[in-house]
Amino acid sequence: MFKEILHKGYSKGYFHLLTANALIQLVAFASQLFVAGILSTEDIGRIKIIQTYLTIFTILGSLGFNSSTLKLCSENRSEAEQMSLFKSAFYLTLFSTFALYILLFILNYLQLFSSDKVFISIFPFGMLPIITSSIFLVFTAYFQATNKIQLLSKHTTINKLVSITSIIAFSYWMGIYGYYYALSISSILIILFCFWEFRGIINTKTSIKRIVTDFKTHWTYASKSMVSYIISDLAAYIDIVFVSYFVLDLKEIGFYGFALTLTVIFRLIPGTIQQISIPQFSNIGMDKVAHKTLFDKYNKISILAIFGTLIVALLFIPIFTHYVFSSKYDRSMIYFPYLAIGWTFRVLSIFPNGVIFGVGKIKYNIYISIISLFFNIIILYITLQFF
Repeated sequence: MFKEILHKGYSKGYFHLLTANALIQLVAFASQLFVAGILSTEDIGRIKIIQTYLTIFTILGSLGFNSSTLKLCSENRSEAEQMSLFKSAFYLTLFSTFALYILLFILNYLQLFSSDKVFISIFPFGMLPIITSSIFLVFTAYFQATNKIQLLSKHTTINKLVSITSIIAFSYWMGIYGYYYALSISSILIILFCFWEFRGIINTKTSIKRIVTDFKTHWTYASKSMVSYIISDLAAYIDIVFVSYFVLDLKEIGFYGFALTLTVIFRLIPGTIQQISIPQFSNIGMDKVAHKTLFDKYNKISILAIFGTLIVALLFIPIFTHYVFSSKYDRSMIYFPYLAIGWTFRVLSIFPNGVIFGVGKIKYNIYISIISLFFNIIILYITLQFF
């Protein structure tokens, strides 16, 4: 049975996508793990705060068009319809993210996010992926929806290898500024790779009228998805937002941020399973029996992988951190066990949320996210004030 699951996973592109996702997450590690020994703890704190803002604003800037592209292009539509919906999502995302980037640039200049001079100077570079990453997510959604998993893996692999190499080199050479220069360059490169792959589609003309028509189709799913994801990510990362305002010690934020970075490993496998399964649930339609069968299969794999990762992480990450970083981040291990257990239970919802999205019941994801955000805000405020 296990051999059969492996064979099906390979044939559907699961292991190709898992490899690509591993490299995506490796960049998240590279952004702090590889440079953690080079940069100061204060710089690690700055990076974590900027990354949190980037995650939230990327969802806001993209307006959910990547999610609507995944949903709509996964359905039983002609190739011409799929291409039209993809191109409209591309142009709409380009406009919305560019407009948001300009607004954030102005707000940063007015010191709305921080009065720290280093933070203010690197913030424009840190926010540039709002544009490039959002566009790449639209390409990624189209790759997934049309089952071009191996093509998606190829582009992701090339980009992330370039990212890892440039981040390490530039960070060593120029510190935190080099880190953000490298991140900006690598994010632009992946878009250029995608443009080259889709040059035949992108170069064809699209009328304003067509974009407006497709916008109405997209917005049904995009609006709900955007609200769901932005509330969900706020619930997940509200701790860093609160910490950045309530804690003045950047070094302590750096220790906490480093521990939080290590939790990336808990999102890898369930996130990949979600990517693979959403198009399948969309294709099934409203067949509840088929939904349950598919859900049970993937959910068992996801749960086993998540708790297996927790056990391995609690046993080996403190040892790994102590010896690799020569005790520099030992203080981060005060936070890590709590964050590891918290994120383990948090990522259990990644796959079910994807299934809810795949069957078109997005409103339930919004309800779940609102409830989660409400309790997180109360708990975090109380614990930060008193503990």
